[in-house]
Amino acid sequence: MSFILTLANLLSIAAAASGWLKLSDGPWSAREGLMAVEDASGIVMVGGRANLGLAAQHDVWRTPNGSSWERLPDAPFAGRAYHAMLSHGACIFVMGGQTVALLGDPFFNDVWRSCDGGETWDSLGHAPWQPRAGLAVATHNGRMVVAGGCFGSSIGAGRKFLNDVWATRDGASWELLTANASWSARSGPRLVDFNGRLLLLAGEVGFTADTQLGDIWESGDGATWTLLTATPAFSARSGHGVVNAGGSLLLIAGWHDAKCLHDQWLSEDGVVWRMVSNATWACTADACGRFDFWPVATSSGLLLTLGGSNAYSTFGKLWAETWALPLLGGGRPLRGGSVAMH
Repeated sequence: MSFILTLANLLSIAAAASGWLKLSDGPWSAREGLMAVEDASGIVMVGGRANLGLAAQHDVWRTPNGSSWERLPDAPFAGRAYHAMLSHGACIFVMGGQTVALLGDPFFNDVWRSCDGGETWDSLGHAPWQPRAGLAVATHNGRMVVAGGCFGSSIGAGRKFLNDVWATRDGASWELLTANASWSARSGPRLVDFNGRLLLLAGEVGFTADTQLGDIWESGDGATWTLLTATPAFSARSGHGVVNAGGSLLLIAGWHDAKCLHDQWLSEDGVVWRMVSNATWACTADACGRFDFWPVATSSGLLLTLGGSNAYSTFGKLWAETWALPLLGGGRPLRGGSVAMH
């Protein structure tokens, strides 16, 4: 009889305790604004801002389980953070984002595609939309949809926020769905395909405590939007995670009012939300809360979160951690932490 614990065994033990298990710390460097997706090869992670936020990365990493990571050849595109990354069809797409630059335009609108799990990349040229970071993306009805974002200097009123929405089937040909959506221009909203409709959640219009948003909007086509709720039960925030897992929406942590959050909220309709935990990452204090991480709901029924930040300014705590939470029936947290589900 073997006493070797499998990953599933460890996750079962974790679920019976705090709900979360740290799978790894590195080997990639601590960073914020990274992106990751699951495809047939595993979970592929690209980019982010590391070295206390001073360096935008273009490294590519892949893992089958969140525990062991393999470094792939660096991507041929410029290092970037707060970009878009999608698994669409049999390929992975990376587009937009920003670099760290003292001179020139630090924002991108280039589009890249990998059809071999992040090992090689092809350029699809530049999209017709304004170069931007903090853009929201989702796949919907066979197309990739891009919404919102920002560009320009972060000093004073130099930063410009966007509320246009674009769609593409292949990353090369784009259609403008609306130049001015009903929701206010913003950066860092989260966009998900939920029950056949697009939902856009929260975001920011600046980098101070009073510029975070919490409203939720719905669209069937990306062109016409309806307000679902202006004031959901969770606080306004940015840098949060949102996943559609098994027919439930799970919203995770983020940044609000100069606080790094560690809460989780669940909804079956995008309107009514209830807190299911205030101990994400087995954390119950602002010091270990985080934002600008990236979540992935895997086909094996796990919620993974990668990296993130815990600092009001760029020059602060960054993480290289990968955490896992088992999802009951593929959607609900099996045990979310200090607040029991009911």
